[in-house]
Amino acid sequence: MSRLSSHPLMATIAVTALAPLATAQIITDPAVNYAVGPSPSGTALADFDGDGDVDIATTVENPDRAIFLFNDGNGAMSLGPTVLLPNSSSPGDLRAGDLDGDGDADVAIALKDSFAVLTLVNQGGGVFVTGTQSAVGENARGMDMADADNDGDLDLVVANRDSNTATVLLNNGAGSFSSITLSVGQEPRGAAFADMDGDGDADLAVTNHDDRTVSLFTNNGGSFTPSGTLSVGGNVRPEGIDAADLDGDGDEDLAVATNGNNGTINTISVFISAGGGASGPFTYMTAGQDTSSVCAADLNCDGLPDLIVGNSSSANISMLANLGGGVFGAPMLAAVGVNPERPDAADLDGDGDSDVVVAGRDSGSIAVIMNETCTVVPCFGDATGDEQVDVQDLVAVISAWGSKGPNAADINGDGVVDVSDLVAVVTNWGACL
Repeated sequence: MSRLSSHPLMATIAVTALAPLATAQIITDPAVNYAVGPSPSGTALADFDGDGDVDIATTVENPDRAIFLFNDGNGAMSLGPTVLLPNSSSPGDLRAGDLDGDGDADVAIALKDSFAVLTLVNQGGGVFVTGTQSAVGENARGMDMADADNDGDLDLVVANRDSNTATVLLNNGAGSFSSITLSVGQEPRGAAFADMDGDGDADLAVTNHDDRTVSLFTNNGGSFTPSGTLSVGGNVRPEGIDAADLDGDGDEDLAVATNGNNGTINTISVFISAGGGASGPFTYMTAGQDTSSVCAADLNCDGLPDLIVGNSSSANISMLANLGGGVFGAPMLAAVGVNPERPDAADLDGDGDSDVVVAGRDSGSIAVIMNETCTVVPCFGDATGDEQVDVQDLVAVISAWGSKGPNAADINGDGVVDVSDLVAVVTNWGACL
């Protein structure tokens, strides 16, 4: 018997070699941070200047204003225009889309202390003027955008934290809105349009922080009927939410950012839609602190929405790869600014994969993380950096066995050198030679 096959860890390999790895590799560059001003609240991504690439909008305070960062086409940003907002309005979440039907991207901003949603109308080329201001509830946040009434234009929803309501703003096609107020649970934090019943229209889900629930509403041609609640469990409270077809069955599922026990329990709660209801929560640890926001986007070009999670007290984001069927792998961490607010994703450099953008509220910056997963072909299983998988990589993994934190032998990036990394070496033996 060879020395390799007699190693005591090989018995474990024999059992697990045919099983899928616990995570899937996502390759990103370190964050590039752009200073924007005090307390950026989030980002909205769109081609604001009409040059064919994706730009960034954010809001800052003192004074309250919207700031635009224009893309050079390769993902590098430069400061664009600034638009003053009403004084002491406390701008919060924002979204971008063509609200007035003229073909360019406008911006909607929740004004938390003005109890309103304000639009900025794009005049072309990234020149903005103030548009309509629509009344909503108190301390509006957690905005989403979709065509809720199927009339061809984009509508809005916000969760009103201090009113225990959500407001749906239905667009008249020219960027003015009529409102629907919906009663939800205690202290709503986030709202998401989601076609949960697969009938082609946007239903609605709202997270209720103090109730530990998610309120569901069924869309009936632009009106919304309560259809039940989902519980995230007794140990955590829900905050941010996003919707996507996580399991590939044609309807949209929910990913909810949850935390509890003074920020020591940090999870993503996944609810899989079925017949208008949902099963779950299926819970995944984020490895961050005070998990508070989530975005679904395909990071590894496999057609499945992965999850990007903001961890407000650990200055990082977690990325969880979708392994298929709405099952997610171990979190991969990336450092960003302090107190990250609602990550977002889009292809900033035109290479076909989704890059990540997140506001650092307490560092006054926007972090841009370029995704290299779909353009860099890694020699997966190579722990020594010599572009081949061989006995040296096996020795490196065994020597570092049990090590935690950054380590080249942590091949699958889950934060610990363990059997999954050993399996990666063995199953890719001889690759890249």
